[in-house]
Amino acid sequence: MKIFVVAEKSDERAAATPATVKILRDAGAEILVQKSAGEKSGIADAEFEKAGAKISENFASDADIFLAVNSPEISLVEKMRENVIVKIAKNFLI
Repeated sequence: MKIFVVAEKSDERAAATPATVKILRDAGAEILVQKSAGEKSGIADAEFEKAGAKISENFASDADIFLAVNSPEISLVEKMRENVIVKIAKNFLI
């Protein structure tokens, strides 16, 4: 299973933390984090990598699950393949 953490444009929060990444990796998921996804919340890309994520320059349209704080822009939704899960964490961090 491939999980993609979307970089937020208008929110300081990140939809995942390095601790979240480690839990998901330990469960067998492949985690891709969009470059600078945690920057506004003080999480460097290197911290995500240390937890087992790969940093992605591009949007991973082939992911099975997308993690985001806010609803993704329609331009991103149009890039997603069919039958994906989008988890919105607007009022909390996971």
